[in-house]
Amino acid sequence: MADGVKLHVHDHRPESKVVDGVDVHDFCTYSTTYSQTYPFLMVAEQYGDSLVERSCGKKLYTKRGYILTLHFVHLMAEENDGATLEVRDGSDISSRLISTVPIRNFTRPESIVSTGNNIFITFSAKKKIKSEVFLEITAGLQKA
Repeated sequence: MADGVKLHVHDHRPESKVVDGVDVHDFCTYSTTYSQTYPFLMVAEQYGDSLVERSCGKKLYTKRGYILTLHFVHLMAEENDGATLEVRDGSDISSRLISTVPIRNFTRPESIVSTGNNIFITFSAKKKIKSEVFLEITAGLQKA
């Protein structure tokens, strides 16, 4: 008998905009509402033929007393560091920086948890470098 933990991991790589019957929302164009239903999936992406850099931010929030957990489902970039995700603990760009996540091929950073009911995420990508980030956001009384 061996000591330790046996870990089975299924690399969930969404190939479409619907995963397990749930819509995957575009990070840069999807509008969030106060009655947002969690968990939900979002994709932030830059196309390889895009002639402009892409930068967009999103405020996510839930009811008071709850926290948000950001899970990295899948990350891909044609070139390492072709894109970044900046995560802030609060409702806007001036909130405390939790982490800057460089998008590197097929890495999966640890999940990020807010201390309150707001989180602000900024996706930035260089032009002409295909990149995609699939995120799952959950809300609850404790870390998911």
